[in-house]
Amino acid sequence: MLHAPAPTAQEQIAIVAAEPEANRLVLAGPGSGKTRVIVHRCAYLLRVRRVDPRSILILCYNRSAALELRRRLAALVDADARGVTIQTYHGFAMRLTGTSFAERAERVQQGDDGFADLIEAALDLLEGRADWPGIEADGLRERLLAGYRHILVDEYQDIDAQQYRLVAAIAGRTLTDEADAARLTLLAVGDDDQNIYAFRGASIEFIRRFEADYQARIHHLIENYRSSAHICAAAAALIGHNRERMKTGQRIGVDRRRRADPPGGRWTDLDPHGRGRVEVLEVADPGRQAATFVARLQRLRALGGGTWSDFAILAFRHDALRPIRAACEAAGIPVAWRDDLPPLARVREIAVFLDRLGDLGHGEVALDALRGWLPAAESPWRAPLADLIEDWREEAGDAPSAASRCREFCYESLRELRNDRRLGEGVLFSTLHGAKGLEFPHVLIADDRPSAEAQRDAEGWRRLYYVGMTRARETLALGCLPRGAGPRPEALAGDWLLRTPVAIDPPPQAILRRRYTRLTPADIDLGYAGRQAPEDPIHARLAAHASGDRLRLVARGGDLLLCDGRVAPVARLSRRAAETWRPRLQWIETVRVVALMRRRRDDGEGDFRTACRSPQWEYPLVEIVWRSDEGDRSAD
Repeated sequence: MLHAPAPTAQEQIAIVAAEPEANRLVLAGPGSGKTRVIVHRCAYLLRVRRVDPRSILILCYNRSAALELRRRLAALVDADARGVTIQTYHGFAMRLTGTSFAERAERVQQGDDGFADLIEAALDLLEGRADWPGIEADGLRERLLAGYRHILVDEYQDIDAQQYRLVAAIAGRTLTDEADAARLTLLAVGDDDQNIYAFRGASIEFIRRFEADYQARIHHLIENYRSSAHICAAAAALIGHNRERMKTGQRIGVDRRRRADPPGGRWTDLDPHGRGRVEVLEVADPGRQAATFVARLQRLRALGGGTWSDFAILAFRHDALRPIRAACEAAGIPVAWRDDLPPLARVREIAVFLDRLGDLGHGEVALDALRGWLPAAESPWRAPLADLIEDWREEAGDAPSAASRCREFCYESLRELRNDRRLGEGVLFSTLHGAKGLEFPHVLIADDRPSAEAQRDAEGWRRLYYVGMTRARETLALGCLPRGAGPRPEALAGDWLLRTPVAIDPPPQAILRRRYTRLTPADIDLGYAGRQAPEDPIHARLAAHASGDRLRLVARGGDLLLCDGRVAPVARLSRRAAETWRPRLQWIETVRVVALMRRRRDDGEGDFRTACRSPQWEYPLVEIVWRSDEGDRSAD
């Protein structure tokens, strides 16, 4: 085994400035500067080794990571960054196959991303199973990958079987000509302790096989630049119980510059009670957990914890967040959600923006013009558009560029933003899975009932909890129920831990009974307005509504209708959704519009198209706030 020397404070420099001929795997802990290593390695190749920018390919797990890498690289090497290929796996597959994100997105039905076969199509090309006019199969791979000599892969622990094959095909691992394969070198960065996406097909086996697959040298990055010493110690104590680790014996701690600081950071003095220790809040039931979390949020903010957006509340499942959200809203604390969103290209504000780009075709568009297209009125969808424009500026520069390129960029980014976007401003509520890649000054992790998955895969469950713990920079609190799914305090025991039994009254039952349900397109009769002529008043009623407006759910005949303030219908629930909501009508508190969605006649087939009288229309997606008539069973 060709391992690098034991980790030191100079390990990042050693990786960045290593000879470029060998393949390398960097096993990195949370907050250890994984992105920094990739960016500086790329800058080293460009500026010191004088490598052609067009010979470097960086593969990222998602679009936001790709944009962040480009942003940091541009800050180091200026214009040279433009020549480096920085792509997601799907984005690179699109480039290889010559497919358009915009065209494909327009062809598929809503709810189907239409990109599942992309990587397989790229593999067919790279592995010689597909024809390309005028090019022999043996020479196709060289034509497609002409010039690439250095591959850098971020978050290698998260790749699935297709992505693994794509990296192998690009790197030439399957080539019989060893000289061709040797011309490419591979550097991958990952953390086996943060492999939490098995449900998406990611496998920890791929990072474990990397050394043998590529005869790679192994490096470790274990200094944490993010979290306090107490948080690092508690997280390390937990993950240390996992036996199938690649970093066994490598204890993650704070970076050298902070080792002389108080282990609780600035909270050692700010908070006389906790002094920056990881606090286990022992509560009797989820209702009391909600009240305890609200009290902690208020206390930390009063002590100097920053704005509400500096706080995150995480849980294994969305259901565990429900009573805490209700308690926060009752206390006047604003909340934001990180969750799957509707198809963003069909949200009214975004669809209008994309239409304007489409109208320009291949003509040029300036950044000032793009900013001028932002909706004048505030809405949850204005911020994603503004961010998209700034991301495009990072990608293309300040000069005017082709509207078609910008539109393609937008469709690619929107596809991933659907799974990577907060809705609202305030304390962020998210599952532990959804919080990966984020960080906050203050994190609270809610306890929940144990699941069958936790019992089947204890190591996987600890990895997920470890990811949640290491999102925290300054303070970390862990809810602990009598029979909960979180780790027992003894699994985290040490000077860094503070156990606090909490005796507090739960919120009133009216709050604990509150439920939040966001309807999906499957819950709506999508053709309801489309079956009316374009001049029908329903279209004007829909146009008059915006995100945040209130609607009413009204039973009329055999239907459940979404109606405006005058009880005029704007949409109808699907038959299945109507059966679910008809018995709950008396318990509904509010129906709030989340987004106005665009629908087209061409989205359907056969009878659907025939029945539609309008070529295009809108329908509302809503969130229903209601009270369960079953009371709170949280203590069961």
